[in-house]
Amino acid sequence: MGIIECKITPNTAKSRVVGYIGKALKIQIAAPPEKGKANEELIYFLSKLLNVPKSAVRILTGETGRLKRVSIEGLSVEEIWERIDKRHSDR
Repeated sequence: MGIIECKITPNTAKSRVVGYIGKALKIQIAAPPEKGKANEELIYFLSKLLNVPKSAVRILTGETGRLKRVSIEGLSVEEIWERIDKRHSDR
């Protein structure tokens, strides 16, 4: 299981990776930060980005904040960054 940090900007036009802040992945999420909608979209987005089932993605900390620690079951941290880097070469 790999664990990464994500810095989230909710309520944007499109869900996408926009870069990095230190070791945190900066992600815009196309859902409002209310009633868990942004968290649900983050889980969906990361599952598609990393090609894993939604059940493999879990928010460990930061459910109500913008900085979140997320675990990805079945992938190491190195595998997570490799999959992200294949789509986003600015890391």
